[in-house]
Amino acid sequence: MVGSTVDRSNGFLRDVSNPTVPGGVFTYHHSMIYRDGMPDTASTPTDLTSKLFRGFADPTRLTVLEALRNGPLCVGDVVRRTGLRQSGVSNHLACLKGCGLVACERQGRYVVYRMSDPRVAELLGLAEELLADVAHGVPACTRYDPEVAAHG
Repeated sequence: MVGSTVDRSNGFLRDVSNPTVPGGVFTYHHSMIYRDGMPDTASTPTDLTSKLFRGFADPTRLTVLEALRNGPLCVGDVVRRTGLRQSGVSNHLACLKGCGLVACERQGRYVVYRMSDPRVAELLGLAEELLADVAHGVPACTRYDPEVAAHG
């Protein structure tokens, strides 16, 4: 896959773009997590899935990802398309890059960001379809509202 940062050889998923990830190189194979080739019993597939979805859970990160759905953009272009502040966009792009949802490359004076995998855009599209088709209770849900949760 062009631009993919993941090696899928031998049935393993392995981040090959950043082998110096804090804590070692993680691989995922048949619902088991490995850190530097050894089973990682501290992280379950559910833990990793939860962490992945936290990347999508922030409204600003979602806005940035939505801007990137139509193609690669530099920070300034994301700012213009979203109306967000430059510092916030930069911080959220760094977060999204760190968790592997976006990738970047230098083009002259600019750093251009893009979705690291077409499945990121597909997942956003599936979320839209789910909301349109079956998630009628989401707007009324108070269990995920930080204001309500904080005040119990």
